[in-house]
Amino acid sequence: MRKSYKGQSLFSEFKYSLNDCFKQHKIKFLVSFCVLFIALLTGIIIAIKYYDSSVICLSNYGLVDFSGGIISSSFFSRFFSMLLIMLLLFACSFTSWTFPLAILILAYRTYLLGLNLTLMFILYGIPGMLVSLIIALPCQLLIILILLIFYVFLYNHSCSCRHYGSCGSGGSKLKILLTTLILLFICNFFESIVLVIFNVNVILVI
Repeated sequence: MRKSYKGQSLFSEFKYSLNDCFKQHKIKFLVSFCVLFIALLTGIIIAIKYYDSSVICLSNYGLVDFSGGIISSSFFSRFFSMLLIMLLLFACSFTSWTFPLAILILAYRTYLLGLNLTLMFILYGIPGMLVSLIIALPCQLLIILILLIFYVFLYNHSCSCRHYGSCGSGGSKLKILLTTLILLFICNFFESIVLVIFNVNVILVI
């Protein structure tokens, strides 16, 4: 009973913190969602407009032929990509001047998502579309949302530090970092397991 109460308390704390961040940075959130949506559409349009089967190379577009391969290599490739973006967003969270850069980083990843999902559909037809819509798209959108919330939490923490003149022990930032890392690991692991269950031959690595 005590563990259940503690879990509810942590969830309530997270919900309150997220609502507080959204209220304080509502415009930044809205701008971010608009930019990311445009980036996703741009990736889809570019893939359709400039696709040429004679120059397509799977590895150049974040697609990996997985037939007969080992899932661990793609798992660690994706996780390393997420970790790199986390570090870049962390570096951008200390000042408001780097906010456009942080959104640009997330927008580029979203652009690659739209591009790669469309290429999977063009290259592999219905199977590629099913993998894109059922597995890759939900998992990757969730990962992008987690990264966006991660950045906003860190940015909000830095703003509080500047306003109150002290950042304390830095425990809050460490907690945000570890929580985000665990969530990304879970999403990546879940996506890898689903890919194995459905015996997918081509997977998305961005």
